[in-house]
Amino acid sequence: MAGSIHGMTGLTMPTGVDSPAPSTKRQIVAWAAWDWGSAAFNAVMTTFIFTAFYLTTDIFGGADHASQVLGLALGVAGILMALLAPVAGQRTDHSGRRRLWLGINTLIVVLLTASCFFVLPDPAYLLLGCALLAAGHVFSELASVNYNAMLLQISTPKTIGKISGIGWASGYLGGIVLLVALYFGVLSPGVDFFGLDENTKYRAVALISAAWIAVFSIPVLLAVPENPRDSVAPKVGFFAS
Repeated sequence: MAGSIHGMTGLTMPTGVDSPAPSTKRQIVAWAAWDWGSAAFNAVMTTFIFTAFYLTTDIFGGADHASQVLGLALGVAGILMALLAPVAGQRTDHSGRRRLWLGINTLIVVLLTASCFFVLPDPAYLLLGCALLAAGHVFSELASVNYNAMLLQISTPKTIGKISGIGWASGYLGGIVLLVALYFGVLSPGVDFFGLDENTKYRAVALISAAWIAVFSIPVLLAVPENPRDSVAPKVGFFAS
């Protein structure tokens, strides 16, 4: 999802740096697996479960108040994403460390997602929950920048559309599969999930989502190599990026 709402139609295949060797099915599946896993943050944490049924409920000082605070936090995150994403893309392309930064940013998303378990059902924890989700959005976007750029390493001008579509579909399917699994395995009325009460179940969803992201992020970090450093592109400053 995060990486698969690509906007890849305008992407061009640069010469010299991203001269792709024929990709293997293993690399394509590994690359798409990241999108499958990252859907846990977008679909579960910020759209359908954690925010909708836990963080923006009356438990946190009123649903309207909680929604306003979360909206403000995500708005700030959106501004930071718009400022940082182009810089991150330019700098990682220049350094040739796409895989490294994909791993670092994904790890941060995993830690932020898991930390949502500590958002207790009390109004005093609303700001913590909103801050964790907002920061998660920023680092998820930064990870997506590196993930999308890696598409150039496993595709050619003829296959880029097809492979991008595989990633796009994987993101949506992964989100749906996890949502269904969480509902019937954890949240559905009558399900005894380790004896947890309803609020603790929603917090446990954060741990499950973090594990989902982590597990499905591993393949791309093993299967797709680093891109050669771009020694031709000039190093530019923050604002030039």
